[in-house]
Amino acid sequence: MVTDDEKKDKKLIKLIAGEKKTEPKGIRRIGTSSGITPTYKETSVEDIVSRMEKKYKERGILEEGGVELTKGEELKEMVVGVTPLQLDRRTPDLLVHESSPFLRFVGSLYSTIKPLNSLNNDILTMSISESLPVDLNKANIPYSSKQFASVALVVTIIATVFMFFLTTILSLTLLSPIIDISIGALPQPVPILLKITLSGLFSFVSGAMVLVIALKYPVIVAGKRKTDIERILPFALRQMATEIKSGIGIHGSLKSIVRSNYGALSEEFERVLKDIEKGKSTEDALDELVLRSPSESLATAGIHMIRAIRTGGNLSDVIYAIADEVAFRLRMKMQEFVSKLNLVSLIYMMVGVIFPVLVAVLASVFTAVPTLGLGSAIGPEMLFMLYFVLIPAVLGVILYFIKAFQPM
Repeated sequence: MVTDDEKKDKKLIKLIAGEKKTEPKGIRRIGTSSGITPTYKETSVEDIVSRMEKKYKERGILEEGGVELTKGEELKEMVVGVTPLQLDRRTPDLLVHESSPFLRFVGSLYSTIKPLNSLNNDILTMSISESLPVDLNKANIPYSSKQFASVALVVTIIATVFMFFLTTILSLTLLSPIIDISIGALPQPVPILLKITLSGLFSFVSGAMVLVIALKYPVIVAGKRKTDIERILPFALRQMATEIKSGIGIHGSLKSIVRSNYGALSEEFERVLKDIEKGKSTEDALDELVLRSPSESLATAGIHMIRAIRTGGNLSDVIYAIADEVAFRLRMKMQEFVSKLNLVSLIYMMVGVIFPVLVAVLASVFTAVPTLGLGSAIGPEMLFMLYFVLIPAVLGVILYFIKAFQPM
């Protein structure tokens, strides 16, 4: 008599035996006729991915035992040739091979002090570092996010230590009487400890600000590159259109732009040519340019160029039209800036000319008529602060914003 437990055991044994017969996914059987031992062979996609893994490991982009590349979206990214920003795992200790002494110093620190690597990884998990790989790509900074974060961390540590010693010395010497008056009478060791604590808090806040600025440095560089690109983009596009119309071809026109020294635009087109030399098609290389471009005008130009190449349109006419459109946008931005500048110039004249004269007249009246009792309200100290501190500061802020919002 077979019991229920024995039946369950038999079903379990059959289930395990059936799972063992199941063939792995992504592998096809070859030579399954009788008398021949079955063998297995990788599919073409897995073969491509394995070769690309080997290539990225040789370049130092992918480390051994890193992210598994044969699953889901990561597999598709490797096969279609998307730039592996998230797979760039060059470690900070590789900076010892750089030419810069400071970068070699950072690399040596991370090679000897291992806890810095875990602290560096914690910084990369912060929300402020989420867009760091993309920002580095747009700024054309040739380092991985780990390497750049390591440099930012070392700069932050140096700035924090320097600020701590500086504020401690100032609080114990020059600022000591002011702090003593503020905190009142306390036992002797307490004021010194309190001053050191305040210095530590101030240096910690300063270090946090330095870290934020350092991590956002690629955004600043990308903004400058955007201004540089949009300023000379119409001229470069017209040069490209003229050369393509004369029969040079798009590759020759790209090389001509690179040799013409158009600044950041030449650097971007040089990256396009390097992608083409590595085996990418012209459309894919221009698509990479669109994705990483810090300038919307350049991205729009790249999109129209890709469409013209794919549809077989007249590329020179398309580029001419793009150049005219970019130039029109710049003219519209300049007109909008000039219309806003009229109001800003009026405010500048009021602050720089009318207000100082009005203050001088009122001061003279209050001084000449003592019965008003307002002579002490506008004294020499007040006039000094107005004419030499407040008014120049306001004028400087206005000039800064004029320069910042001026279209190039």
